[in-house]
Amino acid sequence: MSEIEHTKTRIKTAEIRLVAAKKMKAAARAAEAVALAEIKALSSSENSFATLRRRPEEGVTLTFEEYSSLLSKAQDAQEASKQREVDAMMLVDEADVSKTEILKKVEEATEEVKVSKKALEEALSRVEAANEGKLVVEEALRKWRSENGQRRRSVQNSSKFKNPSSSQHRKDSVLVDVNGLTLVNDELKPVLKTTLSIGQILNKKLLLTEEFENGFRAGKKAGKRTVSLAQMLGKPTGELQSSRKDEKENGLEHHLPTKRKKFGFAKISHLVTQHSKKKKQHTASLRCRSAE
Repeated sequence: MSEIEHTKTRIKTAEIRLVAAKKMKAAARAAEAVALAEIKALSSSENSFATLRRRPEEGVTLTFEEYSSLLSKAQDAQEASKQREVDAMMLVDEADVSKTEILKKVEEATEEVKVSKKALEEALSRVEAANEGKLVVEEALRKWRSENGQRRRSVQNSSKFKNPSSSQHRKDSVLVDVNGLTLVNDELKPVLKTTLSIGQILNKKLLLTEEFENGFRAGKKAGKRTVSLAQMLGKPTGELQSSRKDEKENGLEHHLPTKRKKFGFAKISHLVTQHSKKKKQHTASLRCRSAE
């Protein structure tokens, strides 16, 4: 910007010089005109004096003294006119010289104005190029920021999709029901786990109960005979009755715990109904939450 201001100052100075040169040129022309007018006046006076000298027949009788005085006056006037003519010619020459100098100064001022304008145009073009480069850099920076933000958002979304509840698992405890659903902070969140069928759940419960009962009976009476639910379901009714008679005859009466005796087909149906009720309640709660 300082270069532009300096160029503008130079242009103004050159314009002022040009105006001054034009005024000096006009003054020189005026002086030349005055000198030419004086030359014309002198030449006209000389012509009139010559005409007067050419008319002796019409002359007037004068004395010698009067004639000599008039002659001296005419000579003085002639010399004065010549001097004036020389002075006028000198003025004309000076005017020509000043005119030449003024024209030279005008040309120099014009050339300086052209150079200053060219420098100003170059400075403005550099400023414009700098502004364009700045705009290009800002546009590239905006694109980079937008692309970087989109990349960050995509990475965050992918990480959230891969580990949706990693932080929640670290902070809160996880409860899993029989259908493989996670219960955290009294909210139901599905977990990608294989669901167990009713038969698998019952088999697990039966195996746990049988292991517990086997251990309990082994602690109390090591000689008692155990019959699993699968064996009970696999054998016909006649075989069960015959096995019971054999046990009574052998004096080995089968004593099952209270929980095992009550656990039959009625208990299985009861578990099935409970499981269906829980499943219905779970689906209803999920629908309510999705509706909210």
